[in-house]
Amino acid sequence: MEKDDLLKMMGDIPFFADMSKAERQELLSFEDHWMNVPSQQKVLNEGEMDTGFFVLIKGSVSITKTFPTETHLAYLMPGGIFGEVTLRNQRARNSNVMADEDCVILKVDHQLLAQLNLKILVKVKSQIIELLIDRLDEVNHRMGSFLR
Repeated sequence: MEKDDLLKMMGDIPFFADMSKAERQELLSFEDHWMNVPSQQKVLNEGEMDTGFFVLIKGSVSITKTFPTETHLAYLMPGGIFGEVTLRNQRARNSNVMADEDCVILKVDHQLLAQLNLKILVKVKSQIIELLIDRLDEVNHRMGSFLR
């Protein structure tokens, strides 16, 4: 996929909304962190040790858990973020992620964060904080509904 196409796609994804075109171009320059994943290939396996999270740029993925039984958890489209639980420190992945169609994915890990300029780093961390707050709010809402 051409960098101009990726740059345009990034501009349509909320995770990158606060970034300038130059900042998005800088992220594109870290080629080792960009993944092209073909349809029906696993992106993550439950139980594998890893760090970092992923931003889905193109395509779609399904998130499942195998243990204790096979359970479908979510279906993500471009802009979806997954794997953030392991960003803080290396730990086992708690779900599987399968590409439902050909995907382009950015992996954000400690190596990438250490190389980013401070302005981009602050914007990435702000997006992660916002994501975690949204997910916590969603869990609280579900728990409240469950307890009523």
